[in-house]
Amino acid sequence: MKTIYPLKGTVRRLVAAICLTCVASISGAMASCSETIKPSNETIMTQEKKSSEKFLGGLSPDEALAYMKATPDIYIIDVREPEWYDGYTQFTGNVHIPRSKLAERYKEIPTDRPVILNCGMGMVAPRAYELLKELDIDVKQLSYIAGSPRFRKYNEWKSKQNR
Repeated sequence: MKTIYPLKGTVRRLVAAICLTCVASISGAMASCSETIKPSNETIMTQEKKSSEKFLGGLSPDEALAYMKATPDIYIIDVREPEWYDGYTQFTGNVHIPRSKLAERYKEIPTDRPVILNCGMGMVAPRAYELLKELDIDVKQLSYIAGSPRFRKYNEWKSKQNR
């Protein structure tokens, strides 16, 4: 019987980076296809309703970008584990609290500001959101980016705001 060895260290990260690049390219292509679609009145009403809710749930990357730009006091938490955070693109001004540490560090999250969670591909943030929702965390609003965050677009916009 042949023994299969798991990928280790650098090889594992290289394979993961290649996979993430492929998924990000596909996600970006899909997002650019949908950018020309105008929101319906139902979408606008849903967004207005969301502004009064505590737990907003997942926002598409484009919805999240618009929400982040429109919310000057937003608190951005990157929930990626250190091996996926260090050396990868991040939002300007974010706070890093790995999902595995959220249960013990959630009291660090401010109660008087809207909070948005992100990870690199939108796979870890929903689980972090559910954990915080189960803890019934005391925040103004809580949401997460459901997909590949628009790091570059937000960071470019943010750098222009800081001038």
